[in-house]
Amino acid sequence: MHKTPRILFFINGINPTLEQRAEALKYGTSVAFRNARFVGSDEKPEACDGVIGEVPKNYKGVPSAEKAFEKFEKDVKAAIDAQNKAAEAAKKAAKAQAKADEDADKAKAEAAEKAKKDADEAVKKTGWTAPTA
Repeated sequence: MHKTPRILFFINGINPTLEQRAEALKYGTSVAFRNARFVGSDEKPEACDGVIGEVPKNYKGVPSAEKAFEKFEKDVKAAIDAQNKAAEAAKKAAKAQAKADEDADKAKAEAAEKAKKDADEAVKKTGWTAPTA
């Protein structure tokens, strides 16, 4: 299962504006606000999948929130496609197994019928008949 991307929304201040809150809603509940003024330039970036807002320079290599969600949607679609392919393959395998079982049962019945017929013919050649009571 794929987790929703964790997004860091950098703001200049303690509380986000209404506009920033509205923008954060686009990304669901996985958005965490961070005060960009308190992020040191030599500080190791906090683990996240994407960033938005007043992004500090040390987060330069981190994808934007939009890119993170595009990747998430692509990964989810690929996972769904893989599950659908696996389900289809399982369905085909089950169908093939059912056909193989049917063919095997038919072959067993034919072999039993032939064995009975061969045995009856062998008995006829000997001239033996079953005793009657």
